[in-house]
Amino acid sequence: MSKELLRIDDLHVSFSTRRGMVEAVRGVTLTVEAGEMLGLVGESGSGKSVTGFATTRLLDAAGSVTGGKILFRGQDVTKLRGDDLRQLQGAAMSMIFQNPRAALNPIRAIGLQIADAILTHKRISKDAARAEALELLRAVQIRDPETRMNAYPHELSGGMCQRVMIAIAISCNPALLIADEPTTGLDVTTQKVVMDLLADIAAARGMATILITHDLGLAARYCRRIAVMERGRIVEEASPRTLFTTPQHAYTRRLVAASPTATSRIEDLVTEEEREGYAAVVNMPRQEPAHGTPPLADHQGAGRRDRGPPQEARHECRFRRDRLGHGRLAPCTEDAAGTGRLEHVPHLACGRGLHQPCAVHRHSRQRRQGLVRLAHQPRHRKGGRVLVRGQEPR
Repeated sequence: MSKELLRIDDLHVSFSTRRGMVEAVRGVTLTVEAGEMLGLVGESGSGKSVTGFATTRLLDAAGSVTGGKILFRGQDVTKLRGDDLRQLQGAAMSMIFQNPRAALNPIRAIGLQIADAILTHKRISKDAARAEALELLRAVQIRDPETRMNAYPHELSGGMCQRVMIAIAISCNPALLIADEPTTGLDVTTQKVVMDLLADIAAARGMATILITHDLGLAARYCRRIAVMERGRIVEEASPRTLFTTPQHAYTRRLVAASPTATSRIEDLVTEEEREGYAAVVNMPRQEPAHGTPPLADHQGAGRRDRGPPQEARHECRFRRDRLGHGRLAPCTEDAAGTGRLEHVPHLACGRGLHQPCAVHRHSRQRRQGLVRLAHQPRHRKGGRVLVRGQEPR
Protein backbone atom coordinates (compact mmCIF):
# COMPACT_ATOMS: atom_id res chain seq x y z
CA MET A 1 0.00 0.00 0.00
CA SER A 2 1.31 3.48 -0.90
CA LYS A 3 2.33 5.91 1.81
CA GLU A 4 -0.09 8.73 2.60
CA LEU A 5 1.45 12.04 1.49
CA LEU A 6 -1.31 14.57 2.11
CA ARG A 7 -4.32 14.53 4.41
CA ILE A 8 -6.88 17.33 4.50
CA ASP A 9 -9.16 16.99 7.50
CA ASP A 10 -12.38 19.04 7.88
CA LEU A 11 -10.97 22.08 6.05
CA HIS A 12 -12.91 25.35 6.25
CA VAL A 13 -11.88 28.44 4.25
CA SER A 14 -13.62 31.83 4.47
CA PHE A 15 -13.24 35.16 2.68
CA SER A 16 -13.83 38.60 4.13
CA THR A 17 -16.16 40.69 1.94
CA ARG A 18 -18.05 43.95 2.31
CA ARG A 19 -21.11 41.95 3.24
CA GLY A 20 -19.29 39.90 5.88
CA MET A 21 -17.55 36.52 5.90
CA VAL A 22 -18.28 34.07 3.08
CA GLU A 23 -17.40 30.40 3.59
CA ALA A 24 -16.06 28.97 0.31
CA VAL A 25 -14.87 25.58 1.61
CA ARG A 26 -17.03 23.80 4.16
CA GLY A 27 -15.45 20.77 5.78
CA VAL A 28 -13.41 19.18 2.98
CA THR A 29 -11.72 15.90 3.89
CA LEU A 30 -9.53 13.96 1.47
CA THR A 31 -6.21 12.09 1.22
CA VAL A 32 -3.55 11.80 -1.47
CA GLU A 33 -1.03 8.97 -1.60
CA ALA A 34 2.53 9.26 -2.91
CA GLY A 35 2.65 8.96 -6.70
CA GLU A 36 -1.14 9.08 -7.05
CA MET A 37 -3.13 11.38 -9.36
CA LEU A 38 -6.36 12.49 -7.70
CA GLY A 39 -9.07 14.31 -9.64
CA LEU A 40 -11.00 17.12 -7.95
CA VAL A 41 -14.05 17.92 -10.06
CA GLY A 42 -17.15 20.07 -9.81
CA GLU A 43 -18.84 23.06 -11.39
CA SER A 44 -17.36 26.56 -11.28
CA GLY A 45 -17.57 28.06 -7.80
CA SER A 46 -17.67 24.73 -5.98
CA GLY A 47 -14.42 25.46 -4.09
CA LYS A 48 -11.93 23.34 -6.03
CA SER A 49 -9.32 26.05 -6.66
CA VAL A 50 -9.71 27.51 -3.16
CA THR A 51 -8.93 24.08 -1.72
CA GLY A 52 -5.75 23.98 -3.81
CA PHE A 53 -4.70 27.50 -2.81
CA ALA A 54 -5.31 26.71 0.86
CA THR A 55 -3.20 23.54 0.59
CA THR A 56 -0.23 25.48 -0.78
CA ARG A 57 -0.84 28.50 1.50
CA LEU A 58 -1.39 30.80 -1.48
CA LEU A 59 -4.77 32.18 -0.46
CA ASP A 60 -5.65 35.78 -1.23
CA ALA A 61 -5.18 38.27 1.62
CA ALA A 62 -8.95 38.28 2.17
CA GLY A 63 -9.03 34.50 2.56
CA SER A 64 -8.13 32.47 5.64
CA VAL A 65 -8.30 28.91 6.90
CA THR A 66 -10.88 29.04 9.70
CA GLY A 67 -10.88 25.37 10.65
CA GLY A 68 -9.44 21.94 10.03
CA LYS A 69 -5.95 20.62 9.31
CA ILE A 70 -3.75 20.20 6.23
CA LEU A 71 -1.17 17.53 7.02
CA PHE A 72 1.70 17.18 4.54
CA ARG A 73 4.06 14.36 5.48
CA GLY A 74 2.54 14.55 8.96
CA GLN A 75 3.24 18.28 9.38
CA ASP A 76 0.39 20.78 9.70
CA VAL A 77 0.80 23.23 6.81
CA THR A 78 -1.48 25.82 8.42
CA LYS A 79 1.03 26.37 11.23
CA LEU A 80 4.16 26.88 9.09
CA ARG A 81 5.84 30.29 9.06
CA GLY A 82 8.94 31.96 7.59
CA ASP A 83 11.66 29.72 6.13
CA ASP A 84 9.64 26.56 6.74
CA LEU A 85 6.79 27.92 4.63
CA ARG A 86 9.14 29.05 1.84
CA GLN A 87 10.72 25.60 1.76
CA LEU A 88 7.26 24.08 1.39
CA GLN A 89 6.13 26.33 -1.48
CA GLY A 90 7.86 25.31 -4.68
CA ALA A 91 10.23 22.74 -3.21
CA ALA A 92 7.96 20.25 -1.40
CA MET A 93 4.72 21.11 -3.20
CA SER A 94 4.06 23.21 -6.28
CA MET A 95 1.10 24.51 -8.26
CA ILE A 96 0.22 25.08 -11.91
CA PHE A 97 -2.22 27.96 -12.27
CA GLN A 98 -5.24 28.28 -14.57
CA ASN A 99 -3.93 31.17 -16.67
CA PRO A 100 -0.23 30.68 -17.52
CA ARG A 101 0.09 34.08 -19.22
CA ALA A 102 -1.11 35.85 -16.07
CA ALA A 103 1.17 33.74 -13.85
CA LEU A 104 4.33 34.41 -15.89
CA ASN A 105 6.22 37.70 -15.69
CA PRO A 106 5.54 39.48 -19.02
CA ILE A 107 8.81 41.48 -18.98
CA ARG A 108 11.19 38.67 -18.06
CA ALA A 109 12.52 35.95 -20.37
CA ILE A 110 11.14 32.50 -19.57
CA GLY A 111 14.61 31.03 -19.11
CA LEU A 112 15.28 33.52 -16.32
CA GLN A 113 11.93 32.81 -14.71
CA ILE A 114 12.68 29.09 -14.52
CA ALA A 115 16.16 29.85 -13.19
CA ASP A 116 14.63 32.13 -10.53
CA ALA A 117 12.58 29.24 -9.17
CA ILE A 118 15.67 27.03 -9.05
CA LEU A 119 17.85 29.64 -7.35
CA THR A 120 15.18 30.23 -4.70
CA HIS A 121 15.50 26.67 -3.39
CA LYS A 122 18.97 25.52 -4.48
CA ARG A 123 22.40 26.88 -3.65
CA ILE A 124 23.93 26.79 -7.10
CA SER A 125 25.44 29.34 -9.48
CA LYS A 126 23.40 31.29 -12.01
CA ASP A 127 25.08 29.44 -14.87
CA ALA A 128 24.17 26.09 -13.34
CA ALA A 129 20.57 27.27 -12.80
CA ARG A 130 20.38 28.39 -16.43
CA ALA A 131 21.67 24.99 -17.55
CA GLU A 132 19.00 23.27 -15.45
CA ALA A 133 16.36 25.57 -16.92
CA LEU A 134 17.42 24.55 -20.41
CA GLU A 135 17.14 20.86 -19.49
CA LEU A 136 13.66 21.48 -18.07
CA LEU A 137 12.54 23.07 -21.34
CA ARG A 138 13.75 19.93 -23.10
CA ALA A 139 11.91 17.78 -20.55
CA VAL A 140 8.60 19.53 -21.30
CA GLN A 141 9.26 19.06 -25.03
CA ILE A 142 9.52 22.69 -26.13
CA ARG A 143 11.02 22.93 -29.60
CA ASP A 144 14.31 24.78 -30.03
CA PRO A 145 14.78 25.30 -26.24
CA GLU A 146 18.01 27.30 -26.70
CA THR A 147 16.10 29.99 -28.58
CA ARG A 148 13.02 29.83 -26.34
CA MET A 149 15.16 30.49 -23.27
CA ASN A 150 15.32 34.15 -24.35
CA ALA A 151 11.67 34.41 -25.40
CA TYR A 152 9.00 36.33 -23.49
CA PRO A 153 5.54 34.96 -22.60
CA HIS A 154 3.76 37.02 -25.27
CA GLU A 155 5.93 35.36 -27.93
CA LEU A 156 4.67 31.87 -27.02
CA SER A 157 1.38 30.12 -27.69
CA GLY A 158 -0.95 29.14 -24.85
CA GLY A 159 0.24 25.54 -24.95
CA MET A 160 3.90 26.57 -24.78
CA CYS A 161 3.20 28.93 -21.86
CA GLN A 162 1.55 26.03 -20.03
CA ARG A 163 4.65 23.89 -20.66
CA VAL A 164 6.80 26.65 -19.19
CA MET A 165 4.56 26.65 -16.10
CA ILE A 166 5.03 22.88 -15.82
CA ALA A 167 8.80 23.35 -16.10
CA ILE A 168 8.75 25.92 -13.27
CA ALA A 169 6.49 23.69 -11.15
CA ILE A 170 8.75 20.61 -11.42
CA SER A 171 12.05 22.54 -11.26
CA CYS A 172 12.70 21.54 -7.64
CA ASN A 173 11.27 18.00 -7.82
CA PRO A 174 8.22 18.56 -5.58
CA ALA A 175 6.52 15.58 -3.97
CA LEU A 176 3.06 17.06 -4.66
CA LEU A 177 1.87 18.98 -7.71
CA ILE A 178 -1.50 20.74 -7.77
CA ALA A 179 -2.65 21.39 -11.35
CA ASP A 180 -5.47 23.92 -11.37
CA GLU A 181 -7.30 23.62 -14.72
CA PRO A 182 -4.02 23.07 -16.65
CA THR A 183 -5.80 22.76 -20.02
CA THR A 184 -8.02 25.86 -19.82
CA GLY A 185 -8.03 27.82 -23.09
CA LEU A 186 -6.16 25.15 -25.06
CA ASP A 187 -7.51 23.39 -28.14
CA VAL A 188 -8.26 19.68 -27.79
CA THR A 189 -5.07 18.44 -29.46
CA THR A 190 -2.88 20.64 -27.25
CA GLN A 191 -4.88 19.56 -24.19
CA LYS A 192 -3.97 15.92 -24.80
CA VAL A 193 -0.30 16.73 -25.37
CA VAL A 194 -0.10 18.77 -22.13
CA MET A 195 -1.92 16.14 -20.04
CA ASP A 196 0.14 13.26 -21.46
CA LEU A 197 3.28 15.23 -20.66
CA LEU A 198 2.09 15.95 -17.12
CA ALA A 199 1.19 12.31 -16.50
CA ASP A 200 4.53 11.05 -17.88
CA ILE A 201 6.55 13.48 -15.75
CA ALA A 202 4.56 12.59 -12.62
CA ALA A 203 5.09 8.87 -13.23
CA ALA A 204 8.81 9.28 -13.96
CA ARG A 205 9.44 11.36 -10.82
CA GLY A 206 7.03 9.54 -8.48
CA MET A 207 5.16 12.80 -7.96
CA ALA A 208 1.64 12.92 -6.50
CA THR A 209 -0.78 15.13 -8.42
CA ILE A 210 -4.12 16.77 -7.67
CA LEU A 211 -5.86 17.54 -10.96
CA ILE A 212 -8.46 20.28 -10.47
CA THR A 213 -10.87 20.33 -13.40
CA HIS A 214 -14.53 20.60 -14.40
CA ASP A 215 -13.94 18.10 -17.24
CA LEU A 216 -15.08 14.68 -16.00
CA GLY A 217 -13.71 12.96 -19.10
CA LEU A 218 -10.24 14.38 -18.49
CA ALA A 219 -10.29 13.28 -14.85
CA ALA A 220 -11.54 9.79 -15.76
CA ARG A 221 -8.74 9.32 -18.29
CA TYR A 222 -5.81 10.30 -16.06
CA CYS A 223 -6.87 9.90 -12.39
CA ARG A 224 -7.00 6.86 -10.16
CA ARG A 225 -9.65 8.41 -7.88
CA ILE A 226 -12.09 11.29 -8.37
CA ALA A 227 -13.55 13.51 -5.63
CA VAL A 228 -16.67 15.50 -6.50
CA MET A 229 -17.20 18.92 -4.91
CA GLU A 230 -20.46 20.83 -4.56
CA ARG A 231 -20.83 24.14 -2.72
CA GLY A 232 -17.58 23.75 -0.83
CA ARG A 233 -18.07 20.13 0.21
CA ILE A 234 -16.89 16.71 -1.00
CA VAL A 235 -20.11 14.89 -1.82
CA GLU A 236 -18.66 11.72 -3.35
CA GLU A 237 -15.33 10.01 -3.91
CA ALA A 238 -14.80 6.92 -6.07
CA SER A 239 -12.85 5.38 -8.91
CA PRO A 240 -13.67 6.69 -12.42
CA ARG A 241 -15.47 3.47 -13.39
CA THR A 242 -17.66 3.50 -10.28
CA LEU A 243 -18.36 7.21 -10.59
CA PHE A 244 -19.59 6.95 -14.16
CA THR A 245 -21.49 3.66 -13.90
CA THR A 246 -23.07 3.86 -10.42
CA PRO A 247 -22.86 7.42 -9.01
CA GLN A 248 -24.35 7.56 -5.52
CA HIS A 249 -24.97 11.26 -4.88
CA ALA A 250 -27.71 13.15 -6.73
CA TYR A 251 -25.32 15.96 -7.69
CA THR A 252 -22.84 13.46 -9.15
CA ARG A 253 -25.61 11.89 -11.21
CA ARG A 254 -26.57 15.30 -12.59
CA LEU A 255 -22.93 16.10 -13.31
CA VAL A 256 -22.39 12.83 -15.18
CA ALA A 257 -25.64 13.29 -17.09
CA ALA A 258 -24.56 16.78 -18.15
CA SER A 259 -21.29 15.51 -19.63
CA PRO A 260 -21.65 15.52 -23.45
CA THR A 261 -20.93 12.39 -25.48
CA ALA A 262 -20.67 11.70 -29.20
CA THR A 263 -24.43 11.06 -29.38
CA SER A 264 -25.59 13.80 -26.98
CA ARG A 265 -28.05 16.47 -28.04
CA ILE A 266 -28.35 19.91 -26.48
CA GLU A 267 -31.88 19.05 -25.38
CA ASP A 268 -30.51 16.16 -23.29
CA LEU A 269 -28.01 18.33 -21.38
CA VAL A 270 -30.34 21.02 -20.02
CA THR A 271 -33.29 21.26 -17.64
CA GLU A 272 -36.91 21.37 -18.78
CA GLU A 273 -37.10 25.16 -18.34
CA GLU A 274 -33.90 25.72 -20.31
CA ARG A 275 -35.13 23.25 -22.95
CA GLU A 276 -38.27 25.30 -23.54
CA GLY A 277 -36.22 28.47 -23.92
CA TYR A 278 -33.88 26.74 -26.34
CA ALA A 279 -36.79 25.48 -28.45
CA ALA A 280 -38.21 28.99 -28.63
CA VAL A 281 -34.90 30.34 -29.93
CA VAL A 282 -34.49 27.54 -32.48
CA ASN A 283 -38.00 28.00 -33.82
CA MET A 284 -37.71 31.78 -34.01
CA PRO A 285 -38.33 32.88 -37.62
CA ARG A 286 -35.30 34.43 -39.27
CA GLN A 287 -35.61 37.52 -41.39
CA GLU A 288 -33.52 37.38 -44.51
CA PRO A 289 -31.72 40.67 -45.26
CA ALA A 290 -32.80 42.66 -48.26
CA HIS A 291 -30.92 42.09 -51.49
CA GLY A 292 -27.71 44.12 -51.57
CA THR A 293 -27.38 44.47 -47.77
CA PRO A 294 -23.66 44.62 -46.91
CA PRO A 295 -22.16 42.10 -44.45
CA LEU A 296 -22.14 43.02 -40.77
CA ALA A 297 -18.34 42.72 -40.85
CA ASP A 298 -16.23 42.48 -44.00
CA HIS A 299 -12.43 42.04 -43.90
CA GLN A 300 -11.03 42.88 -47.32
CA GLY A 301 -7.41 41.79 -47.56
CA ALA A 302 -6.66 43.44 -44.21
CA GLY A 303 -3.25 42.63 -42.81
CA ARG A 304 -0.89 43.57 -40.01
CA ARG A 305 2.84 43.19 -39.55
CA ASP A 306 4.26 42.91 -36.04
CA ARG A 307 7.95 42.53 -36.79
CA GLY A 308 10.18 41.21 -39.51
CA PRO A 309 11.40 42.35 -42.92
CA PRO A 310 8.90 42.67 -45.79
CA GLN A 311 10.61 39.95 -47.81
CA GLU A 312 9.48 37.22 -45.40
CA ALA A 313 6.88 34.91 -46.89
CA ARG A 314 3.39 35.75 -45.67
CA HIS A 315 1.05 33.61 -43.62
CA GLU A 316 -2.08 33.36 -45.75
CA CYS A 317 -5.41 31.66 -45.58
CA ARG A 318 -8.81 32.23 -47.12
CA PHE A 319 -12.22 32.02 -45.53
CA ARG A 320 -15.50 32.29 -47.44
CA ARG A 321 -19.14 31.77 -46.58
CA ASP A 322 -21.28 29.52 -48.74
CA ARG A 323 -25.00 29.92 -49.30
CA LEU A 324 -25.89 28.08 -46.10
CA GLY A 325 -23.74 30.36 -43.95
CA HIS A 326 -21.03 27.78 -43.20
CA GLY A 327 -17.37 28.69 -43.44
CA ARG A 328 -14.68 27.05 -45.54
CA LEU A 329 -11.12 27.39 -44.31
CA ALA A 330 -8.18 26.57 -46.55
CA PRO A 331 -4.92 25.16 -45.09
CA CYS A 332 -2.67 27.75 -43.42
CA THR A 333 1.11 27.89 -43.46
CA GLU A 334 3.73 29.61 -41.32
CA ASP A 335 6.10 32.21 -42.66
CA ALA A 336 9.42 31.19 -44.25
CA ALA A 337 11.39 31.52 -41.01
CA GLY A 338 8.73 29.74 -38.94
CA THR A 339 8.57 32.68 -36.55
CA GLY A 340 5.10 33.92 -37.37
CA ARG A 341 6.27 37.53 -37.13
CA LEU A 342 4.47 38.61 -40.29
CA GLU A 343 0.70 38.25 -40.24
CA HIS A 344 -1.70 38.46 -43.13
CA VAL A 345 -5.45 38.31 -42.59
CA PRO A 346 -7.53 37.12 -45.54
CA HIS A 347 -10.75 38.33 -47.05
CA LEU A 348 -13.57 37.48 -44.65
CA ALA A 349 -17.26 38.33 -44.98
CA CYS A 350 -18.66 37.46 -41.57
CA GLY A 351 -22.40 37.43 -40.83
CA ARG A 352 -25.04 39.13 -42.91
CA GLY A 353 -27.01 40.01 -39.80
CA LEU A 354 -26.94 40.00 -36.01
CA HIS A 355 -28.43 36.49 -35.84
CA GLN A 356 -25.96 34.84 -38.23
CA PRO A 357 -22.71 34.23 -36.32
CA CYS A 358 -19.47 33.24 -37.99
CA ALA A 359 -16.96 30.88 -36.37
CA VAL A 360 -13.20 30.89 -36.99
CA HIS A 361 -11.64 27.66 -35.71
CA ARG A 362 -7.99 26.68 -35.99
CA HIS A 363 -5.09 25.31 -33.96
CA SER A 364 -3.03 27.53 -31.66
CA ARG A 365 -0.92 30.26 -33.27
CA GLN A 366 -3.03 30.33 -36.45
CA ARG A 367 -3.85 34.09 -36.33
CA ARG A 368 -7.43 33.89 -35.11
CA GLN A 369 -6.95 36.67 -32.55
CA GLY A 370 -5.11 38.81 -35.07
CA LEU A 371 -8.16 38.65 -37.31
CA VAL A 372 -10.50 39.85 -34.57
CA ARG A 373 -8.17 42.60 -33.35
CA LEU A 374 -8.11 44.22 -36.76
CA ALA A 375 -11.81 45.00 -36.44
CA HIS A 376 -11.34 46.66 -33.04
CA GLN A 377 -7.93 48.26 -33.61
CA PRO A 378 -7.94 49.72 -37.14
CA ARG A 379 -4.72 51.68 -36.50
CA HIS A 380 -2.73 48.41 -36.63
CA ARG A 381 -3.80 47.55 -40.16
CA LYS A 382 -1.12 47.70 -42.85
CA GLY A 383 -3.52 47.36 -45.76
CA GLY A 384 -7.00 46.45 -46.89
CA ARG A 385 -10.28 47.43 -45.23
CA VAL A 386 -12.61 46.29 -42.45
CA LEU A 387 -16.24 47.27 -43.02
CA VAL A 388 -18.83 47.25 -40.23
CA ARG A 389 -22.34 47.82 -41.55
CA GLY A 390 -20.76 48.96 -44.80
CA GLN A 391 -18.53 51.62 -43.16
CA GLU A 392 -14.93 51.60 -41.91
CA PRO A 393 -14.65 52.02 -38.10
CA ARG A 394 -12.54 54.92 -36.88
